[in-house]
Amino acid sequence: MKLNKLKSLATAATAAAMGLGSASSAHALQVNVTHYDVFNPANFVNVTIKDAFPGGAAMGLGDTNPDEGIIEFNLAAALGGTVPSWLRGYSVSGALSYVADSAENSFISTGSSISRNNTNTTTRTFIVVSNDDFTAPKDLLSNTASGTFAGNKTGAKIDFYYFEDPTNGLPSPAPLANKAAFDVFVAGLNLAGPSGTVGNLVNSFSYAPPGDSFSYNHGPVLTTPNTGPFAMSLVFDYTLPRGGIMTSRGQTMTKDAPEPMTISLLGTGLIGLAAARRRKAKTKAEAKAEVQA
Repeated sequence: MKLNKLKSLATAATAAAMGLGSASSAHALQVNVTHYDVFNPANFVNVTIKDAFPGGAAMGLGDTNPDEGIIEFNLAAALGGTVPSWLRGYSVSGALSYVADSAENSFISTGSSISRNNTNTTTRTFIVVSNDDFTAPKDLLSNTASGTFAGNKTGAKIDFYYFEDPTNGLPSPAPLANKAAFDVFVAGLNLAGPSGTVGNLVNSFSYAPPGDSFSYNHGPVLTTPNTGPFAMSLVFDYTLPRGGIMTSRGQTMTKDAPEPMTISLLGTGLIGLAAARRRKAKTKAEAKAEVQA
């Protein structure tokens, strides 16, 4: 598989623009990647790529970006330099994942990428991006995803899943040997919710052509605050037929700590709603009393 580098400067600029701090060495960003031939699942590869940074234990395992908190993965390197013949017509450019964390914001994302299937078969790609030790408390949740399909779109589809783990857990990095092991792994994630091996499913989004573009934007919504360090995981699962092209403009999951004013406004709104309901109930009671009189 040919994987071209995507400059990390845009990533850093995006994080800075959002007011996000950098990840600390306590974080354990990892990307689990599975590819297989839909019509011949024996053609199967799976790797887990960990964040490689100076002094980190994961150097040389497929992450070509030396910055902490960013994985720019090279599947060929992760596979030991040998790509199976059935997969050599499949290319990805811009394979990037990154995180940022501060007292105000916790953020996990995938960058823009283009996948082209020039193999002789339909392929499925299943990627789990996970990171732990995000700073609590956080309770404002937002999720996004967008992209386009082009070329042959017959049978193409993509599914996005967003998980949060209050127990601060990560998926096992142990490699999956075959499609049967992968099926067990996916069953453990419990993509239907409410919870699985990477925590609680908080949102999901699916898209299939014939249209070209897809977009998902959810939140911010107020959720139960985290009481301690927590993990977040992004899952994206897409199928490309021969000659298919999928451009992803990224998938993000953000948790923010709301400002006191936000909490005050939310509280004021709830109080106002309760008062309005009481007034409505009182008006109905008075009207009924007049009719009876």
